Amino acid sequence: FFFRHHREHATMAEATSWRAAVGLLVLCALVNASAGARVRIQVAQGRMLQPARGESVIGPVSRLCARHLFVNAPPNEAAEQAMSKTLYDNLLAKYGRANAKKNALVVACDDDGGIVGTCGVTLEKQPLIGVGDMPVLANLVVDPAARGRGVGRSLVAKVEELVRGWNQKRLYLKVEEANTPAIRLYKRLGYSVKLIEEDSEIPVASGGPFGAGVRWIAAPLVVMEKDLSSISLPYFLL
Repeated sequence: FFFRHHREHATMAEATSWRAAVGLLVLCALVNASAGARVRIQVAQGRMLQPARGESVIGPVSRLCARHLFVNAPPNEAAEQAMSKTLYDNLLAKYGRANAKKNALVVACDDDGGIVGTCGVTLEKQPLIGVGDMPVLANLVVDPAARGRGVGRSLVAKVEELVRGWNQKRLYLKVEEANTPAIRLYKRLGYSVKLIEEDSEIPVASGGPFGAGVRWIAAPLVVMEKDLSSISLPYFLL
């Protein structure tokens, strides 16, 4: 009788724990849904990737990245426009209709349809890591006004969901070595440092009396990776 009684109490405790865990997940979802304007995470498709369309996200994403992606932001409006044009061409090549790979551009939109965050994933050859095309998370950026609401986490989680659907076991990313806040975020999300890519280059915009332009300079990048074989929460519960 003692064993049965003890087991009954244990079973009741386990059931209570499960109910509490499920309740916590539901509560987190409700809090996220009600915290300020709800942000919608979606994969850009169709007309959203066609530059001549009013629904195109390429322009807004390139401007958002030009302002907030790099450690050294463009010094003035002319330099920002030059950087935006460079990124626009890059985004169009990676995610536009001419792209033949599974590359995906993910955006976070507010209630008014404005883009407050973005992140991409591309299949690229990475000879320092291994053979063949590998999924690389790219250009995670969130508008400063939308930070602190889990937008970055949700964007990354959506990319991870896509990559799992491609039957890929690992996801890689590259980040400026000087971007310590981003590196801390990625570590919290389960990414670890794999190597430092010393011979990388990043674009830098400059503006002066003779006009604005973009040049590429040497900058070490931290290569990070995450094992996607473990189960994680859906992006909308983060």
